[in-house]
Amino acid sequence: MQKELFASIPLERLLLETDAPFLTPAPFRGNINKPEYVRLVAEHWAKQRNIDFDVLSQATLHNTKELFGI
Repeated sequence: MQKELFASIPLERLLLETDAPFLTPAPFRGNINKPEYVRLVAEHWAKQRNIDFDVLSQATLHNTKELFGI
């Protein structure tokens, strides 16, 4: 269900975050989550969507800038 839901989100609406303090991505499970781990989240979901990491990265960077008016 999680993969299907994520795959249904259009890239132009997608944001990624690491704010959940105890849902740290592998290989750092068991540690407190940190913002720098967002790359691991992006790498994981790029693989799940079968798209290039750079495509996902650029899309989420653009979306974040649009959301926050940067």
